[in-house]
Amino acid sequence: GARQPGMTGMVKEEILTRQAEMGFSIEQGRLIFNLFLLDRRELLAAPAEFSYRDVTGRAKNLSLPAASLACSLCQTPIVLQAGGQASLHVYFADGTVQHIDGHVLDESLSAHIFQRDGVVERLTVSFPG
Repeated sequence: GARQPGMTGMVKEEILTRQAEMGFSIEQGRLIFNLFLLDRRELLAAPAEFSYRDVTGRAKNLSLPAASLACSLCQTPIVLQAGGQASLHVYFADGTVQHIDGHVLDESLSAHIFQRDGVVERLTVSFPG
């Protein structure tokens, strides 16, 4: 007869499902954000703090504005923020910021996140709210 998946299978399924709900996928080495499954009711009603560990293992906090939500991918924080044009802001460890129209991160920038090399400090994904 049919058997229930083990805990490992259930955890993997939940991670993959939540990844889709948070709106990101990986295609041809590029990180792509498609927020059609994001439940807008999950966005923060008031500013809050997001605690995470960076790629070096240090505990950090990130201030989040209202109408946003945060998650991390490969220990890189990703802030989803309503109320703007479809764009990405890439914050680099050296203090520079790159603005990208649309929701596709190129292979080179995506690789920095996947490799956890610390070049990309965080991302902000803006979308019409």
